Amino acid sequence: MIKKTIIAAALTTTFAMTAGASVVSTETVRVPYQESVVSTERGQSVLVSKIKRAAKQVCGTTHRTDAGSLTQVMKNRSCYNNAVDSAMAKAGLKASNNS
Repeated sequence: MIKKTIIAAALTTTFAMTAGASVVSTETVRVPYQESVVSTERGQSVLVSKIKRAAKQVCGTTHRTDAGSLTQVMKNRSCYNNAVDSAMAKAGLKASNNS
């Protein structure tokens, strides 16, 4: 069996107010899977759920009250969509609705 890993990555940029310099950090979460399992509809469904869960973990909440601002919600949602799309492409799965 071939075991592969998808990495859901998010790039977050934060600006340091006092120094004026930017600090860039990247967080990743690995999602291991086996090609033989993903060949079934059930296996694909499970993998998609794992990808979405990893993207939420990496990108943060999309609930305004938890995120603190609408701007942060929009950044988190964009991060989530990009992470899911990227991971799905790496796994060779069709992109679906990212909700």
